[in-house]
Amino acid sequence: MVENRKYTGYRDCEGKPIFEGDIIHDQHYVGRGKREHYYEVIFKDGEAGMINIHNKANYISFKSFTFTSEAVIGNKFDNPEYLK
Repeated sequence: MVENRKYTGYRDCEGKPIFEGDIIHDQHYVGRGKREHYYEVIFKDGEAGMINIHNKANYISFKSFTFTSEAVIGNKFDNPEYLK
């Protein structure tokens, strides 16, 4: 596990704290083969959010986001296979 990752101040749908570099999966799409519903947690202009790992686009700020079906499944350091 990588130490000193920046905490976003947010928690996923299961109450788990979200850190920079975490990989989030929208569980609403489990079993549907929708790879485009995986996200990497980043900070952009000092604000926590996530980008789609499939196309590295569509930044979504956490500022106005509710985690209803999105869960942390790992991080890019311990689980680089999620970024492929």
